[in-house]
Amino acid sequence: MGHLHLVLNHFPVVGLVFCLALLGIGLVKNSAEVKLASLYMVIAVAVVALAAYFTGESAEELVEHMPDIKKAMIETHEDAGMLALALTELAGLLSIAALVSYRKSGELNPKLMNGLVAVCVVATLVIGYAANLGGQIRHTEIRAGFVPPPKPADTGEKEK
Repeated sequence: MGHLHLVLNHFPVVGLVFCLALLGIGLVKNSAEVKLASLYMVIAVAVVALAAYFTGESAEELVEHMPDIKKAMIETHEDAGMLALALTELAGLLSIAALVSYRKSGELNPKLMNGLVAVCVVATLVIGYAANLGGQIRHTEIRAGFVPPPKPADTGEKEK
């Protein structure tokens, strides 16, 4: 299950960026079809975000005892992930509300759509932050203050 977390967590990060782009195109072109597609995409991202979050505990169990892994880093990532999840689920709920409203009235509610854009922007920023924190757990090269190890001395011999 820990590996599944690593596989799944990329979809919500990239997916929210894609959703924002699709929402923007739909709003600029005033295309109901594109707006509707973006609503379904946001819902899909919200579903996968749940799976990514709930597989995090098993990923934590795999790495928490490894050298150079700090429990505080994992907890910070988890807290940011929980906030990102809450915002992503809110975006999913707003999308469902917009779809229900559309089915009843035949029009997309502009207030719901604007609220969705705002929530998606904030969710994208927070999920990007959470992803960066998660990456730092195993990728020391992206941690603040990282100093690369010295390169091996040149012996003058050519590699074969």
